[in-house]
Amino acid sequence: LGIRFWDSVLSRSVGDGLVATAQRLSNDRTRRLGHPIHGFSTPSSVIAFKGLSEAENLPADTPSELWDTLPPPQLAVVDVHDAQGRYLPMSFVVELPQRRAWRGRGAWQTTPLMRPIPLDSDDDQGVMLWSSATREIPSSFAVIRAQIVHQDGTISTPASYALVEVNQHSDFAPPDTTFNQFGIADQQGNLTLILPYPPVPPPEIPSSPSDPDPVSLPLDAQMYTLDFTIRYDATHQTRLPDSLVPNLEQILTQPISQIGTHWDSPALNNLNTTAMLRTTLQFG
Repeated sequence: LGIRFWDSVLSRSVGDGLVATAQRLSNDRTRRLGHPIHGFSTPSSVIAFKGLSEAENLPADTPSELWDTLPPPQLAVVDVHDAQGRYLPMSFVVELPQRRAWRGRGAWQTTPLMRPIPLDSDDDQGVMLWSSATREIPSSFAVIRAQIVHQDGTISTPASYALVEVNQHSDFAPPDTTFNQFGIADQQGNLTLILPYPPVPPPEIPSSPSDPDPVSLPLDAQMYTLDFTIRYDATHQTRLPDSLVPNLEQILTQPISQIGTHWDSPALNNLNTTAMLRTTLQFG
């Protein structure tokens, strides 16, 4: 088994610093089988696991024949954490065998392990890694930090592993590619969403010939209107057997949650909410 992990911020595969183990999983996904296999990074930055499959009577002289008569599919659970603290820990299920490096899709899944979901025509870059609160911010990128909490009456608790989506709101013609960014909060509800700056709006067209020529604002004065959506449901976050963090597939399929905006009274007994929160990002 080989798995390609992808850093969407830097647009590159990642193998260095990742500590990954894989272990066979029962077909009903209730228990682990055998012993864990530690992954190693290949020169192409794929994390590889050797010795997971227990298929019998495989051809010894011509391994390529394995793909002509595949053994029955088997499941494995993969646990990953970053020794350098750049990415959130995660766990997920993968099916064996995989002929090439697995990149996050599979018929046994309800959704790919990446956001936004690539079009069918796109090349899957890899299982997405999610930035942690301790990650160093690369130069020329924007960063959105938030503390996300779940409000139950007057009691607030961390919204662990909430999924946050950010889109650009604009009245001008949309760019060729929709500005669509995602981030995941950590166990304490801390969100660090590193993103490129949205497209710069074009200059306004004069309303009459007598108006002065349109002038674009300098880059350091640009303002971007962003729309936030939060997906969170603690009951939707299941854990695979003996995993320390929720199943990544479940995190990515959480339903949209309402976002609190303000209280109706000082008594804090009526919280107003919205499904989408609009805010402004300034360059720099």
